[in-house]
Order: sequence, then structure tokens, then C-alpha cells
Amino acid sequence: MMSMKNALKAQFFHITNTYTASHEIASDLWNEIETAYTGKKRYYHNLQHIHYMWQLASKHQQYIPDYKVLLWAIFYHDLVYNVSYGNNELKSANIAVARMAQLGISKTEQQLCHDLIMATKHHNATSTTAAYMVDFDLAILGTSPEVYATYNQNIRKEYAIYPMCMYKKRRIKVLEHFLAMERIFKTDTFYTLLESKAHENLFEELKGLR
Repeated sequence: MMSMKNALKAQFFHITNTYTASHEIASDLWNEIETAYTGKKRYYHNLQHIHYMWQLASKHQQYIPDYKVLLWAIFYHDLVYNVSYGNNELKSANIAVARMAQLGISKTEQQLCHDLIMATKHHNATSTTAAYMVDFDLAILGTSPEVYATYNQNIRKEYAIYPMCMYKKRRIKVLEHFLAMERIFKTDTFYTLLESKAHENLFEELKGLR
């Protein structure tokens, strides 16, 4: 059975091969992605997260108008991830666009990719593709309590540089942000499947922090 990393690599090569025949370029781009997502401090925002989103995208691809661009955005959306920065998504989006330009991908697709990545920062969507991008990124919130607990623990590990008192304040704001949303999930499919469970998980975590 193909490993998670090799499955992702194969998918990434499949995408890049539609734009370039150069195996060297594809390898260089993949190595950049693999290096970023396997950093020592990547407990949640790692290749497993990318694989999870890719699996969801594959399952729902028939409903996604700009599927190939969405996959590119998935691979790059957390390329830059530093808990001390507030502009990780912007930096990641800029790199994604630069790599697309390197391959001669159209300006229209570059802008769409940029918009998809930035949608994961603000958790809003102005298109069907962006709605799925946001929902794939947030789907972990609506998983089982056990899976959510592991996610929660890994997020805390990524923010280990902050003392618990400071982390609690920041995390409470994040949880309250989600709970105050009219709806967390933007597509009807994910809203129906995950909205209720996400609220339960978020509320339980919030209760434990207060």
C-alpha cells in the first residue's frame, strides 16, 4: 500500500505534470513542500493535514468547479506556518502564486489560488470552490471527540512557546469566533454532516478552558 507521503507526492506530480514535463522542476517544488510540512514544530499543520484535505477534495471533486487549482491551494495553504506570525496565509499564498507563475500557469488561476488560500485565514467564501476549500480545512472540527482531542493537543504543541495562561486567552478567542459564526461550514453538504458536531466539540473545549 502506498504511504501517505508517497500518495501526496504522486498527486502533486500529477498536477505539475499537466503544466511542465520537467521532472526536476516537479521534484524541486515537492521537496519545498515536504520540507515545510515536516518541520519539527509541525504537530498539526503537517502532511497529514494536507492528506486529510486532499482525501476530502477527491471525494467531492465532482462538485468543485476549479478542482485542480483547489488542489494546488491545498498543498500550499500552510506552507508558511509560524505561530508568531499573523500573515502566514498571505506568505503561503504569495509563494503558491510564484510557483504557478514559474510553471506558466495563467494569471486567472494564480489569483484564484491566492483567493482560496486567503479564504482559510478569514473562514469566508465568495465562490463554490472557496466554500469547499474552507470546509475541507475546518472539517477536523466536526470529527469524533477522540479525533478532535488529538487535534486540540497538537495545536497546543504548536503553540508551546506560549505559557498556558496566554494560550488560553488566544484559544478562547478562536473558539468564540467559530461559535459566533452564522455557520462554520459554507457548503450545505458539510453543514449538514458536521456543523452540529463541530459546535459540540468547540463548546466542550471552551468549557474546559474557562
